[in-house]
Parts: sequence; structure tokens; C-alpha cells
Amino acid sequence: MINRAVVNSSPLIALFKSQQAELLPQLFTEILVPDAVWDEITAPGALYAAAVQLPSVSWARRVQVRAIAPEVATWDLGSGESAVLSQALLTLVIYFLGKYIKEFELLTNCLSGG
Repeated sequence: MINRAVVNSSPLIALFKSQQAELLPQLFTEILVPDAVWDEITAPGALYAAAVQLPSVSWARRVQVRAIAPEVATWDLGSGESAVLSQALLTLVIYFLGKYIKEFELLTNCLSGG
């Protein structure tokens, strides 16, 4: 099972509309929904099933993306897409560091003669 997923509005809208949203917690242990995506889905007047259901599910974790990654900002995407990709980059870096920090320490010790 993949530990963490960052989800954009389109998959959430489609999954809630098709009554398949419960697939997400079966596939991922943590489902992150950036504020920009959450706000897009639940905006006043939104006619999506997701607008009503997203705030009530226990598995969706709303996250604040403090800054858009410079690489992503150059792509001129919408706020939701930019937030998802920036959070995904951050999550990937955290995952990479968490997974490989021991190997990195061993490698640097070997290279430094330690």
C-alpha cells in the first residue's frame, strides 16, 4: 500500500459522483487535500456530490500548502493544481529523505573514510 497521496479536485469530484470515493482510503493510508483544492470543491454554490461529502469523510486530511514550488509556478497552472504538485514534491522529498537517510549516512561515512 502506498502511504500518502495528494489529490486534486477532478479525481475527488469523479469518485464522489460515482460513489467510489471510499476506494481512496483502501489504496492510501493518508490522503492529503490541499486548501486550494478543498476550497474549489466546497465553494458556495458548488453542485458536486463532493462539495457535501468531502467535509464529512474521516480519511481526507486538509493541508495548507505554504508556498508554490518555483518549478511548479513557471507552469502557469490553476491554484489547485499548483498546490497539489507543490505538496507532492514536498511529500516526495520527505519520503525520499525518510526512506534513504540511513543509506545516505552509511555512504557518506564510507566516502569520508569514517
